[in-house]
Amino acid sequence: MIADELNQARPELSLDVLEESEGEYMVLSDSLREFYVLISFVQEKVDSEILARALSSSYATALSAGIEEAAEEHRSYIHITASNNHPSEHVIAGVLDEIAPDLRQSMQSVRTEFEADQIEGKIVVCQHIARLLSEMLPVVAVHWGQSDLLLSGDCFVEQDPEDFPSLIHVHPFLYPDKTADDGSALGLTTRGARYVIGREIDFRPCRAEFAWMFDRTLSFLRMARMNNHNTVPDGHSFGEDEDEVIRVRYLPPVPGQIPLIALEVERSIEHGIGARARKRKPN
Repeated sequence: MIADELNQARPELSLDVLEESEGEYMVLSDSLREFYVLISFVQEKVDSEILARALSSSYATALSAGIEEAAEEHRSYIHITASNNHPSEHVIAGVLDEIAPDLRQSMQSVRTEFEADQIEGKIVVCQHIARLLSEMLPVVAVHWGQSDLLLSGDCFVEQDPEDFPSLIHVHPFLYPDKTADDGSALGLTTRGARYVIGREIDFRPCRAEFAWMFDRTLSFLRMARMNNHNTVPDGHSFGEDEDEVIRVRYLPPVPGQIPLIALEVERSIEHGIGARARKRKPN
């Protein structure tokens, strides 16, 4: 059933059940594309340390009220991963957000459009499967490891797997502006943007509301995806119209860390930031 539903949702795939051990795991395979999906059924709770950061997120609790209690209720979990390698060497993954080695390595830096499209395809397939299982089973919570986001099964099912990147693929973590006396300005850092552009995003604190900042973050990523996964060049800017200027800065790389892009609001008339652009007089 799962393979049939996936083949219908993603016509480029031709998945069949390659291996199965009832109550333990299932391996789906598209032999022509060397594409494998591993679904593991683990009869134990997820280690609380794995969920600690996701549970600390105000974004997660805003999306799914009561998610802490839902996570505490679970007694088993299903782990889903997609890979170009046969998963026989790591059939049962003990960590919920563990990613198959070849996928994890390629996600460190998206270098080409082809590579980025492959990564997106794996993420979308995993989301389709997780959505199907959430509709079939009494799922109390979904830990979306790609962005370290924890949300209710009902909230997860509402998200369209073909909408990429969406609000579950990019997890914003808010932080205060330490230089502001009243603490009104907030910034956000992302987890998940790397799977679109090979970098995470640091949206620098400003007086705009969170929803606006997150919307512009997703717009930045979607523009890159539509432009063969090329981001706005360093030092250039973007905005919805002439009343918005959001400057793009590529931050110096730090060894051992995912590279960052900083977004800085130089003008947002809606939020009283900067001056309105002067209109040229007609000749």
